[in-house]
Amino acid sequence: MAKKELGVDRNGVKKTMRFMDYFGDGCGQGGLNLVMALSGQAAYFYTEKVGIAAATVSLVLFITKIIDAFTDLPMGRIIDRSKNPKGKCRPWLLRMAIPFFISTLLLFTIPKGLDATLQLAYLLVTNVLFSAIVYTAVSVPYSALPVMRTNSVDERSKIQVTRNIFSYLFGAIPAITVIPITNMLGGTQNAWIKYGVVIGLASALLLIICYKTTKETSDETEQDNIDNIQNVEENEPNVTFAKGMVMLVKNKFWLFAMLTSFVYQIGYGLGNSSGTYYAKYIYGNDNLVAVVGGIGMIAMVLSFFIAGPVIKKFGLTGTIRVVTVCDVVKLVVMAFFPRAFWLNTFLACAGSLFAVAGIAAANVMVNNCVEYNEYLYGTKMIGMTNSAVGFASKVGIGLGSALVTLCLAVSGYVSASATQTKSVEYGIFAFTIYIPLVLVIAKIIFSELYRPYEKMYGEILKKNAEKNS
Repeated sequence: MAKKELGVDRNGVKKTMRFMDYFGDGCGQGGLNLVMALSGQAAYFYTEKVGIAAATVSLVLFITKIIDAFTDLPMGRIIDRSKNPKGKCRPWLLRMAIPFFISTLLLFTIPKGLDATLQLAYLLVTNVLFSAIVYTAVSVPYSALPVMRTNSVDERSKIQVTRNIFSYLFGAIPAITVIPITNMLGGTQNAWIKYGVVIGLASALLLIICYKTTKETSDETEQDNIDNIQNVEENEPNVTFAKGMVMLVKNKFWLFAMLTSFVYQIGYGLGNSSGTYYAKYIYGNDNLVAVVGGIGMIAMVLSFFIAGPVIKKFGLTGTIRVVTVCDVVKLVVMAFFPRAFWLNTFLACAGSLFAVAGIAAANVMVNNCVEYNEYLYGTKMIGMTNSAVGFASKVGIGLGSALVTLCLAVSGYVSASATQTKSVEYGIFAFTIYIPLVLVIAKIIFSELYRPYEKMYGEILKKNAEKNS
């Protein structure tokens, strides 16, 4: 039976996405965020469960992200030049499923009895393997899939909203459950390893589901997909990596979009790593992380339903404005009442109502820059353009985690201590309240600089169509 026609979007572009397309694509985000959320807890695991000095952990995370910064964009180049009948991007989801599981598990299998130098070496090797190599080989092609899958901005926005639904749902699982479950299992390193096995296997399975349900074409058949890939390779100019990087940097709107996404992910990394410390040493009970996360899920579910209408009403940068106002209110109140658990939890939940819409808008901003590349240079550079999302995500989250441990180290934090000094409390306030407030200001600045491109996007599509006709 023939499939029902989906019609066109508000710009007259043919729609191509059906329910299973959105669901399968979202599974990929679920797999990525399961392990990313768990890795965000690694700093707590290293300091509290293994007893590694906070300064050592901070150094490892910092070095890892420096290395990581040099792998995303080359991966984008590999995608742009790849030739595979199954597509440029989706084969990587299948290739890396097992390495994804193994590299996740290795983060928690630190051999006992190692001296400080060997501990540092083990942490560095396993974190580089996980973040700079394996995660890069999955996240970069995954971030480029929306551009390959549909030309409709409406559908790209819906893809990003769906991804954020899966992102928060699956990312919340480790955030809410890792502490109570590992504590229930004894709170030891072995408990964390067992938890890591389950999360790693689930992540690999989700990537395989994404591979099986994803296509790289707006057409209905696999042969059309093959033809589409061949046409792209034949018609687009062969751009070297160095030249491509220069072209991207000269695309100012790509730069502003990437920086907006980058700031978003630094804040995510801070929040993902800081909550347990704040609950334990400011509220007095690390199990409150599960309470905060559980209540936050209510707001998150509501945000799934309002994200699409919010983006439709306010646009991409307008949505980020709305999110910024909520963030400022929450952080200012928290600065005055840092120990008011229920007040701060309520404000965090209220702000979360628009969180999905904000991150979805930031990702679409990057996706839409491929059309401006085509307008400027005659080539979309899909892989390299969208590698910015993977770059911003991994480096931003890693930098956020490193800032947490850096603040702890500078303030005199003592691993696994029942109580901490006043200076440590101020260090916790720094990475929970003050640094996020600076990030909010940076986010609104970068998104406003992007705003002119959002207004002329429809005209750019028309001009590209005229050139290609």
